[in-house]
Amino acid sequence: MILCFHEIGDQQNPYCITISQFEKVIKEHPDAEIHFDDGRKGIMSVIPILKELKRKATVFLVPRFLEGIIPNQEKYSGFLDKSNVQELVNAGFEIGSHSYSHKDLTAINQTELDMELIYSKKYLERIFNVPVTKFALPFGRVNAYVANEARKIYSKVYSLESDLAIQRKLVISANS
Repeated sequence: MILCFHEIGDQQNPYCITISQFEKVIKEHPDAEIHFDDGRKGIMSVIPILKELKRKATVFLVPRFLEGIIPNQEKYSGFLDKSNVQELVNAGFEIGSHSYSHKDLTAINQTELDMELIYSKKYLERIFNVPVTKFALPFGRVNAYVANEARKIYSKVYSLESDLAIQRKLVISANS
């Protein structure tokens, strides 16, 4: 099982859970992989919990968000900066790509798709000096073509609801 989180905190948003809810969920699933999409700032609060429980996690980053270029609909909470990400790497987090700009990859042309898949990987590897082998599809959206293109670049490709990639369980509220 793979658990996918977006934000940890007290924001009134369905994609946000409190730190106590996060701790409860991961304790209930001691063998689950832990993923964080988007690279939101609240992730920093889980470092002590993961360290105490001897758990690892992967954070899937969007380079444009790291550069501060964030669409209005994503501004319900803050985002990590490069120094935060380096702290996560130092704490044992793995870095994955979540595309270059968080577009629906099923709705763009080949040139844009190449940039979203390839440039994101190169950017993250160059900035953080770590291998990036995992990719999480933005919005979980995928078709056979996008899945095949992503698999040419990444060893693991993740989705939320498609059998074209490794599925994850989205944890979005206390009731999930």
